[in-house]
Amino acid sequence: MIVADKKRKSNSGRFKKGQTPWNKGKKLTKKQKEKFKRSEETKRKLSESKLGVKNPMFGKFPWNKGKKGIYTPTEETKKKLRGRKPWNKGKNHSEESKRKMSQSSKGQIAWNKGKTLVPLEEQRKKRLQYQKERRENKRDEIKKARDSKRHEIKFEVLSHYSKKLSNSRIPCCNCCGENQFLIFLTIDHIKSRKNYDKEPKNLVGKELYRYLQKNNFPRGYQVLCMNCNSAKSDGEFCPHQRRNR
Repeated sequence: MIVADKKRKSNSGRFKKGQTPWNKGKKLTKKQKEKFKRSEETKRKLSESKLGVKNPMFGKFPWNKGKKGIYTPTEETKKKLRGRKPWNKGKNHSEESKRKMSQSSKGQIAWNKGKTLVPLEEQRKKRLQYQKERRENKRDEIKKARDSKRHEIKFEVLSHYSKKLSNSRIPCCNCCGENQFLIFLTIDHIKSRKNYDKEPKNLVGKELYRYLQKNNFPRGYQVLCMNCNSAKSDGEFCPHQRRNR
């Protein structure tokens, strides 16, 4: 007759914050270490038990094989995840779950018990002081990151309109074809600014590039170099276009 062993009571949830573990500061003796140490025969058997087909990973490749640095999902993976709803959306805890959670939190001391809340005005002053010190200490680093982000946005906007209107993979002027230096290029309104009702007023430089990027590159814009854009402002067409007409 087989007698079932009594179930051991789980110790999860008993340990509370502030208690000292029973084995804190204690070290195993040599006799205890030898007791827990595996023999060479045991190691060999464990190793052989996971060789070949017996190994659950046999014939499979790790998902990150050959990848370096931070893993960035592919466009295909993004499409699969886009629009997927969380498994627990719209689901509520049952009364039994609520009761268990309530019992598990009994006796615990709140993290903010006995602490006095700092007034909002004082918090604001500390935050502003921290931001000021950070700007002073990391001025060059912040400027470099800001300029890099601006350049990235400008390149993306100019590349889109150049590919669409000039059929070029790199940013170029839609009139004379200038493409050597990005700093020479700018965005131009094909028609007068007065015809763009949806565009906020006084948008220039980085603000204009961000507006075009956020609004999915609307129509009515083109890439011109500074010379062509300046010459076009005097009349409806650039001198290059007038000559060809």
